Amino acid sequence: MKATVLGILAFACLFLFAWAAPEARAESKTGKEIFVDRKCTKCHSIESEDIFKKKKKGAADEAKEEAGGFDDDFGDAQQKTEPPDLSDSGNKRDSEWMTQFLKKKIRTKEGKKHKMRFKGSDEELQILVEFLVGLKKDAPAEAGAE
Repeated sequence: MKATVLGILAFACLFLFAWAAPEARAESKTGKEIFVDRKCTKCHSIESEDIFKKKKKGAADEAKEEAGGFDDDFGDAQQKTEPPDLSDSGNKRDSEWMTQFLKKKIRTKEGKKHKMRFKGSDEELQILVEFLVGLKKDAPAEAGAE
């Protein structure tokens, strides 16, 4: 009888631990880890944190390399803008704006939405946004100041 009660109690504890574990793991991740794990590096880099965009070679890149590094398409009016390096994102945006942008609820001044809606948990999003808002480059020193 005692063994059965202890077995049930042990099973209940394991169940509760397994149920709570995903949230505990999310809270223990850093913003940098979430940035990399959620594949933000497909588009963005954070050079100040030694995180670099994973460049995917496509047919156009290979053709450009074969042509000696020159792009043969001279009349391309559809120039794509590169996603920015986020090393100083904290100087440009606040956490509320960044949260809404990553949820695709607001647009930039140019009318663009973020390409992908953040698919992680709310806790992961909060940790990621705090990390990104904390990325600030120092303002340049004034001339003559030492």
